[in-house]
Amino acid sequence: MVKNKVPLLRPTVPSSSEILPYLQKIDTAAIYTNFGPLNESLIERINAEQKSKFSNAAYSITTSSGTLALELLISALNLKPGSRILLPALTFIATASAILRCGHIPVVADVDPHSWLLTTNSLDPAINLKKIGAVIPVTTFGMPVDIGAWSSWQKVTGIPVIIDAAGAFGGQSISKNISAIFSLHATKSFSTGEGGLIMTEHADLAKKLKKMSNFGIGTKASTQGTNAKLSEYHAAVGHASLNSFNIIAQKRRDLFDDYRKRIHESFGDVLSFQTNTGVFAPSIFNVRFKNQTQRARAEKEFEADLIETRRWYQPLIQNHPDLAGIEAPVEMPHALELEKTVLGLPFFLGMTKQDQDRIIECLKRAISGTVHK
Repeated sequence: MVKNKVPLLRPTVPSSSEILPYLQKIDTAAIYTNFGPLNESLIERINAEQKSKFSNAAYSITTSSGTLALELLISALNLKPGSRILLPALTFIATASAILRCGHIPVVADVDPHSWLLTTNSLDPAINLKKIGAVIPVTTFGMPVDIGAWSSWQKVTGIPVIIDAAGAFGGQSISKNISAIFSLHATKSFSTGEGGLIMTEHADLAKKLKKMSNFGIGTKASTQGTNAKLSEYHAAVGHASLNSFNIIAQKRRDLFDDYRKRIHESFGDVLSFQTNTGVFAPSIFNVRFKNQTQRARAEKEFEADLIETRRWYQPLIQNHPDLAGIEAPVEMPHALELEKTVLGLPFFLGMTKQDQDRIIECLKRAISGTVHK
């Protein structure tokens, strides 16, 4: 019997029939980009959705990618060239590359061993905050960061904080003094196919960021701009995606919880998980092994059984072969241990119990040390 391949993920994006009504609106308006009517109405819908359910955000700015959204928000800080910006060692390459492209220096810090997030408590006292120009906590694997704790920390230290909430749309809040960016990539729970979003409670900052996304026209050269506008075609996908977001998000949460429960019932504390830090719409599923040897065995078992896995956010940013100029001034034992023991398993809507059964059987063989036959 030939087994089917179990993919790592499968994007949940609107069907062509769901997008069609919005494409027809594009035909009627004959406007295709440059803050068109679909883009502006999408922003209005996002603002209403987020304010009523997840945060007090009042202003949103769409962008053509989450990375450009982060670059714009970093640029809007108006830091001195070559400023040091603190970020977690466990994050996607985009966080560090955005810092570098803005002319600054990424400085990595350790993460909390349970939530796997950069937190105010995980910051090593040995870090010289006088040399830090800003901090970018990341919602690693979609887990929201503690906005209250970071707001208080920012007030005490005077160091600006912005949140890279790439995978946490619908879960991450913002505050009066902390803005956030979100990715709207096809793999995310709310998607425009490709795109990004900035959310802020500051009207003036929102106006400035919008101008910055349009080559900086109208900013009077106060901050360098770029072309980061979201097209009407991507906005059409966003509208169709937003129509079903709450339903899709709940399905993702239900699958995530059931999946974790089955694995915990099978293995107890032999395998562990990232601690939940709030309500979110997961798009990635990770397990943590007791040691590096177990993970290596599991990877071989999954490969032999045609099950895709991935070492998400590995290697750590300071060890990434495609990055240079990263500073790592302190020890980071928790991030280094996660780098050796965390593995991303398949997670997508449409996963079957049979898929999960195969995954659990592979885990059993890897943990027991039996050889795949």
